[in-house]
This record gives sequence, C-alpha cells and structure tokens, in this order.
Amino acid sequence: MKLTLFIISIFMCVCGNTQSQKALLNKAYKTESDSLLNKFFNNWHNEYDAHPDSLFETKDSLKRSAHQIFKMLYDPTHLDKIGYKGHDKNMYDSVEYLIIQNYINLYTTDIIYFNEVQAEKYMVDRINSTVKSEKARALYLEKKDGKFAPRTIERFHPNNGFYIYIREIEKTPLLKIENFRPTLNIENKKCVYLTSKYSKILTNFMGSTYKRSTADTEGRDLKKYADTKEGFLERKVHIIGHHWDKNWHLESFPKIYSITFDKEFQYARADFRIEYGGGSAILKRKGNSWEMIGAHNTWSE
Repeated sequence: MKLTLFIISIFMCVCGNTQSQKALLNKAYKTESDSLLNKFFNNWHNEYDAHPDSLFETKDSLKRSAHQIFKMLYDPTHLDKIGYKGHDKNMYDSVEYLIIQNYINLYTTDIIYFNEVQAEKYMVDRINSTVKSEKARALYLEKKDGKFAPRTIERFHPNNGFYIYIREIEKTPLLKIENFRPTLNIENKKCVYLTSKYSKILTNFMGSTYKRSTADTEGRDLKKYADTKEGFLERKVHIIGHHWDKNWHLESFPKIYSITFDKEFQYARADFRIEYGGGSAILKRKGNSWEMIGAHNTWSE
C-alpha cells in the first residue's frame, strides 16, 4: 500500500511539474515577459543533471567513448570545425540556451578506416566492379614497384579525400543510449536536455505549422516573425522547422544521431545533421581517448 501511494505521489509531482512549466511558458508568451521565459528555461536547466565524466572512467568504455566523441564534435558556436559551410554559421551566437539531444545510437561495422592490405583488396574489387572498359581496368590495376599508380589511389583508395565520408557501410546496432546527458562546457551558454516531456511542451506550444523563411534575404517580415511563438522562443534558443514537413528540429545543431565503431574499436564514424544537411566525422582511438582525423558535410535536403 505504501509503495502504491509513493508511486502515485511521484506521478502527481511529475505531472504537476509538466503542467506548471507548460503554463509558465504560455503565460510568458501572453504577457511578453522575458523574465518568465528565462524562468522557464532556467527551471528546465536545473531539472536534469549532466552525467559526470567520472561515471565512465573505470567501466563501460563504449558509453565513455560515445560521450568523448560527442563532446569533441559538439560546438554550435564553431560549426565550421566539422565542415559546415552554410549561410548561418553564427546562428547560436546570441542565444542563451542550447537544446541537447537526449539519446544517441551506437553501431558496429567491420571497417571504418582501411589499413593497406584492406585498402588494396577494396580497390581491386571496386575497380573490377565499376570500371567497364577492359583496357581502362588494366591500367588502373597496373602496379609499379608493387604500388598502384597515383591516379588509381586518388580515385579508388577508400581512405582518400571525400569518399571515406560518404561510403555506405553495413552496420549492426549496438546500443541506444537514452537520457544521454554529456557534460558540456560551451562558453556563455547553458544546456538543457531534450526529454520527451520538453519535446511535447515545445511542440504543443509552437503547434505543427511554422512560417519561418530560411533566410532574411527571402523577405521575411522580422517584426511579424518576432510576434510568433517561434520568434518568442528565439529570444533564448534557436529552433527551425523541418524542410519537408511541419515538424520541428528542436535540438541545437549539430545533432550527432549515430556513432559507428569498427570491430577492433580503433576507428569510429560519427554522422551528424546541421540544419538541412549533414555529414560525417572520422575518428581514431588514442589510448583511452579519441582524436578526429577529419570531417565533411556530405549531403543536403
């Protein structure tokens, strides 16, 4: 009986907190109150603690690596370091809060970064399967002093240039980390974690339609936009609508939606989204930490 009452009391507290935060946000908008809006986000900020790095120091190298890689790549104030070349590099300069994704998917695959033996086999297979001309195929497969010609390496080596970032890989799910709350230190920014509770609050507040243009140059009426609910939230955070439907990208970019490790746990590929495009970063393990080999944006909607 006591246990039942305890569970009911916890449930009532959670529901009450959700309703109070929802009501606070609506009141802030109706009264155009910046202080109430800040209270909403500050309550959110204080509601969930980040997972300290020490939690993963002596166990669970997979989760530790996921946190390390995320922290290395995640910096909305310096998106260019992972190859972003969009029109709005400074989209987070003026916001006070960053909305952090609450989960990340981990996968495994055979190879991320090829050693020379693996690379040679891959090049031979790729040349034989993609080059239709017998004469051209023979030229590409020709070796001098046991090495392929530079033109062959440039075109077919799997680690070369852009190709490593767009190569399709067969991957097997390892783990979905829920309540993924890495400790982040972004200068002059506070972090809030996008739980299902706050996803619902924000989505219900803004509704399922948006009228935001993708750039000021498209003639957006800035004053009219500022009066919308999305524009009101923009005082503290930056949120954009989906490209193809009427939902929202609530997370502050980059959204690192998956990390794939090779079977030797020596290399990893992190796939990310920034606005209406995205790409991949390749990382190499160094002892108990990771370093980035490179990153490129590879796709856009």
